Amino acid sequence: MKQMNEPKQGICVTPSLLSVKGAILWINLLLGVGFSLSAEAQVMSSLAPPPGTYSGPSAISTSSGTYTNASAPPATAPGATEVGGSAPVWQGGKLPFLITASVSEVYDDNIFVQPHKVSDYITQFSLKGEYRFGDPTVSDGNFLDIYYAPSFDLYAKHSSLDAFNQNADLFYQHRFSRLTLSVEQSYVKQQQTAAALGNLVTSDVYLTTAKADYAYSDKLDLDATFTQDIVDYTNPGYTSSNEWVGDLYFLYHLDSKLSIGLGPEFGFLDIQEAPNQTYQELLGHLDYRYSQKLSFDVSGGVEYRQFQGGVPGDQLTPVFTLSGTYTPFTSTTITALGSRGYNPSYNLIGQDYIATRISLTGRQRFLQKFYFNLGFGYENDDYEFASAGLTGPTREDNYFYANTGVDWTPNNWLTASVYYKYQNDQSSFGGFAFNDNQVGISATVSY
Repeated sequence: MKQMNEPKQGICVTPSLLSVKGAILWINLLLGVGFSLSAEAQVMSSLAPPPGTYSGPSAISTSSGTYTNASAPPATAPGATEVGGSAPVWQGGKLPFLITASVSEVYDDNIFVQPHKVSDYITQFSLKGEYRFGDPTVSDGNFLDIYYAPSFDLYAKHSSLDAFNQNADLFYQHRFSRLTLSVEQSYVKQQQTAAALGNLVTSDVYLTTAKADYAYSDKLDLDATFTQDIVDYTNPGYTSSNEWVGDLYFLYHLDSKLSIGLGPEFGFLDIQEAPNQTYQELLGHLDYRYSQKLSFDVSGGVEYRQFQGGVPGDQLTPVFTLSGTYTPFTSTTITALGSRGYNPSYNLIGQDYIATRISLTGRQRFLQKFYFNLGFGYENDDYEFASAGLTGPTREDNYFYANTGVDWTPNNWLTASVYYKYQNDQSSFGGFAFNDNQVGISATVSY
């Protein structure tokens, strides 16, 4: 019989003497700030994401928690706030391009997120370039959006871990009188850690999205989204997946504040070295805009999942996603996010886990140019066998994080940040349990 494996120990590395590379990058940034930069562009400041799958040192930007050496969703476009088939909101100025450069220094006392801690200082340098063909200020028109964001992670003590990450995206949208069509192709190459992965690994992620929105009337919208998501881990002992998903639903606007909808979702998951899976979901949708201060979106229902070979048998599971934003004052924003759903395990091959996630973040402006950020998140991962021949106990994780920090924005082309993050994973498999502390500073300039 197959037995479940504990995570492998951290990658064998050779410490270097001093973080000379990091010092050079900081000197270059400070010199670069002295040049004249246009005030047309705006600097992004994103709220802390909920736990998920993808993250890594390259994700750092502000104290709000974008850097996480544990769980976080894929990064969005440098000048956009949303990807995945939804029109990105332009964050640049009147010019059709946006260029951003960032440098940061992070101390992480557990770079492999394992019980035996290994610490390091990580210098991160990133460039982001985005160009929009079409009116850059109109997100619901016809346009082509292209961006590319390379980044470098430089380790002071473990130079063999130095990484070159890439994030590229191509988005096209065309709007007719009632029909809006869009297609998007993204690629992310990233060295990352996550509680579920149990180590520092490298992945290539290809996401293709096609979307159609049809305004049947002032009251009724019809939406269809089709995606293909390829996740390829290059480290030994980790598997890869290829997933196709189709999502169809209608949305009926009861009034200017409340909309409700219903529709199915279909998916096929091809996992290397494990049985394939198919699933169907019936989801209800609710969008509520009480005012400019309060809004939330909820979708939820049931999922029916089948496994190739009939093991462990068909599964019926409740699933949901939710998001809410409350802005009691112009200087205060509170965001809540949550979700529940199936995920394949990429290191415990032949297993899935049901992840239930929730997060709460707040952002408060003070003294006009400063922002205080505070975020909390919790995730429960409940594992189960998805392949015949596996025996033994199954894993369960309870993951928690908290982060805080301050952003300083003296003008609209510069942001400087300082922040702290703590994360803890209590796992029924001792090899996956860990706690981690991170402290960082960063600076970002935009043109």
